[in-house]
Amino acid sequence: MTTRQPGPLTRPASAPVRRRRRSLSQRLRPAGLGAGAVRALCAVNILLLVWMVATSLRGSKDIFDDPVGLPTHPRWSNYTAAWRTGGFGQAMANSLFASRPRPRTRCRAPSGARAAR
Repeated sequence: MTTRQPGPLTRPASAPVRRRRRSLSQRLRPAGLGAGAVRALCAVNILLLVWMVATSLRGSKDIFDDPVGLPTHPRWSNYTAAWRTGGFGQAMANSLFASRPRPRTRCRAPSGARAAR
């Protein structure tokens, strides 16, 4: 029966395993095929957002003449007109009212459940 001595490539059984700490960029980087799909979807969403903002700064005639083009003369008045005619002020007030902080209420069991104890 021979005993094996730990060599340079083996470690003793009692030695703790030290794992190399990954950097922040390695921990945040997604891996695999799914990461490519997520990046592609993010890129498409960003492009759609840019297109939406660019189109909102154009007039109706410009949009129908060249649907994909950039605005030559941005019309910031489109936002004020949409705010007034679309009722966004009232919608924002309703949203703020609905999302206001409220005091917590205690959930109480019906009186019959308390009597059954």
